[in-house]
Amino acid sequence: MSAILKQKCDPAISLLFFFCLLLWTAYVLSITFGDLSAFSLANRVFPSLLLLALLGAGYWIVWRNSYLIWSPLPWFLGVCAVYYGFGPLLYHFGTPESVWYADQFYPVGEHDLLRTNMLNAAGIAFVLLGYQVGMAFIPRQRTAYSTIFNIIEMKRLLFVLLVIGISAKYLLVIPYRMGFLGWVLPGSILSISRFTSIAIIVLFVIVHNGSINYKIPLYLFIATELAVGLMSWSKLEVIVVLLMILLGKFLCDPRINKFLSGCVLIGLIYIFILSPFVSFGRLFVRAEGTQSLRELSTTMSEYAQVGRLDALGQLPYVEDWWMRLNYANAQTFVMNSYDAGNPGDTYSLIPFIVVPRVLYPEKPIMTRGNEFNEIVTGSANNATLPGLFGEAYWNGGWLYVILSCLCLGSIFAIFTDISIRHVQECKLAYLPVVFTGIFIGLRPDDSFVTAVVGPLFEATVLYIATRYFIIPVLSERKFVLSKI
Repeated sequence: MSAILKQKCDPAISLLFFFCLLLWTAYVLSITFGDLSAFSLANRVFPSLLLLALLGAGYWIVWRNSYLIWSPLPWFLGVCAVYYGFGPLLYHFGTPESVWYADQFYPVGEHDLLRTNMLNAAGIAFVLLGYQVGMAFIPRQRTAYSTIFNIIEMKRLLFVLLVIGISAKYLLVIPYRMGFLGWVLPGSILSISRFTSIAIIVLFVIVHNGSINYKIPLYLFIATELAVGLMSWSKLEVIVVLLMILLGKFLCDPRINKFLSGCVLIGLIYIFILSPFVSFGRLFVRAEGTQSLRELSTTMSEYAQVGRLDALGQLPYVEDWWMRLNYANAQTFVMNSYDAGNPGDTYSLIPFIVVPRVLYPEKPIMTRGNEFNEIVTGSANNATLPGLFGEAYWNGGWLYVILSCLCLGSIFAIFTDISIRHVQECKLAYLPVVFTGIFIGLRPDDSFVTAVVGPLFEATVLYIATRYFIIPVLSERKFVLSKI
């Protein structure tokens, strides 16, 4: 087993695991023997070190093996660096107005901040441990990879993705967001609707391999997807489209530094442009989105004219973009709540994941962001969550943190094996499964049920459908597009 582990796990992952373990130990010692000044110093230095370590390790493992871009782990490390390395530094390096505003949700003292930082270091450490153990148990692939590109099958795949994705998105998802459906839309439909975005990658590959006549449809489709995302006020949908553009170009031209620069650019667009604009649109137009491109254009003009602060009615010097990256206040609440004998019960929703809402209309709502916000602040107008680590502690203390993170790391290992193997084989029909894993890695700020268990179940169904139905159909000579 050690030989398999050595071959499958980059040494950066082992080093990062031991670093997070040492950081966790340092937090424990600081809480046990330190005073207020020691807490303050630790809360300045340790998250900064975690930020650098996570970014450095993520870059290292992708630089050594670019195919790991398609696995959840580097995305998880990058997002954790932002949320749990940079985010809590708000309390020491942000403006006093920003700290005051963050405390309106739930106040955080130095001791509280130290405990949440310790929680995050422990959570990341056990995810990495679960990943390494999971990779050790996955059998090593001994057969050589086949990278034969079949343009006919790729065009067939594009057709399948568009038919399924457009049907789900335009017949169900968009009407649901506009309030035209009187029932709760299953999460699986939302996942299937992302097939339209995944088709962007397939279009990039088709154009790159000589079908220049697909270039104009590619550009038109990207513009349409971005416009629909903005019209729906869906930040996630817009970011997914930008991410697909980046990954499509990377699959054709795998230069890691160029790719990482693109990731940074997307992050800046999200923080400084997309997030405030969408908030403005939801407040001053309508929460469901715009009804036409003309209305969207008018909203953009109004937003540019009134200015960002005036548009959102925010106090000057309040760094709202930084507060969106800070989860220490929500984590402090759940840790104090559990320690006071008031644990959460969100894990009780796990058995309902496999139950279709069609068969059980009384199935509980899986997303609990508004409910959690109401518990903390008394208002259900916003959706807030404490993240995977905070939620695990809220449901069962340190035992649940350890078990949940080991499970998450093992899931990352499974998706890593699937993604690397099939992308190297150029079997892009598995892209929906691959991206399900990436989305899990991108969501440590979400809940365990909706961000991990639900997508894992969906990925299992997708994998079976792809292997035993979609791939045979794509290879069928009588396929409708066989003469393209």
